[in-house]
Order: sequence, then structure tokens, then C-alpha cells
Amino acid sequence: RVEVHRVPGSVVVNECARHIDVPTFINACAIVEFDKNLCTVWVSSEFPDEAVLEHELLHCDGRDHVGEDTFERAWASWRSAK
Repeated sequence: RVEVHRVPGSVVVNECARHIDVPTFINACAIVEFDKNLCTVWVSSEFPDEAVLEHELLHCDGRDHVGEDTFERAWASWRSAK
């Protein structure tokens, strides 16, 4: 399941920072909760760039940034804890 929240940038920063390390400015993030089968996308309503939303939805689909393995490691960690 995917939930998308279009909110002010300050809310994006606060919500994303609850789960991941974020820089001072961030305009979107995807938070995957494997145990809930949920991916929550927080995207700034102040920067309504559909490419940003599509990028975050790719994370919901299990994609990492090029050269990174953050999602892969999180999935492996969750599976080994089961």
C-alpha cells in the first residue's frame, strides 16, 4: 500500500526526520514500513514537481539510489529479524 501526503516543506522535513537522517532542506522522502506493507511518501506541496513524486514512488517499489544499497540492506535486516 502506498500513501502520498502533499504537505508544506516544514512538515516534510519533520516527518522524514522521524525515520531517516535528512539535510536541512528536503522536498520529499519515502518511508517504507515492511511490517505494515506500507510506503508513505511525503512530498512538499511548495515544489509540486511530478518527477520528485515519481522518484519517491520508485523507492516504494524497492529501488535504491544509484550506487546505494540502503533499501536492500533494510529489507535484508527486516527479513532476518522475522
